[in-house]
Amino acid sequence: MGVGSVKTDEARFTKLVSTRPFRRVSDRRVRRELRRATFHAALAARRARNVGPSRASGDRRVTRGIQQSTRHAARALSFSISPPPSHRVRNTVLIVTGAATTVVAVVAIRSKPWQSSDDMAPAAETAAMTHDAAGDETPAPAVHTDTE
Repeated sequence: MGVGSVKTDEARFTKLVSTRPFRRVSDRRVRRELRRATFHAALAARRARNVGPSRASGDRRVTRGIQQSTRHAARALSFSISPPPSHRVRNTVLIVTGAATTVVAVVAIRSKPWQSSDDMAPAAETAAMTHDAAGDETPAPAVHTDTE
């Protein structure tokens, strides 16, 4: 081997063991679970080497690594036997519907179809009156609604 510390060699070995053999597996879910299983098994093996064989059976980190490895291997097996549905059509429909709703909302907000030209005329008059009143020091004239 080359020059390097034992830790970096172990880390590189762990990564190689947990990724390289599973490139031929076609299902990405099975590949992911197998990779996780081997990663946890490699971590548990490294921990068992560090603490020694006599204390490895009672070590919590070793036990937990083996349990996680077993759980991921079982999930990989179940995914390879009967994979869960991918929901590809459902996800595509949701994305297209969301994008269409966003476009419709932006068009509706920019065009403001609920405001007619009659509604906009009084709004423009009141804005003009307040602008004129702010410019002059005289108050705006009162508007009478009497019909007499």
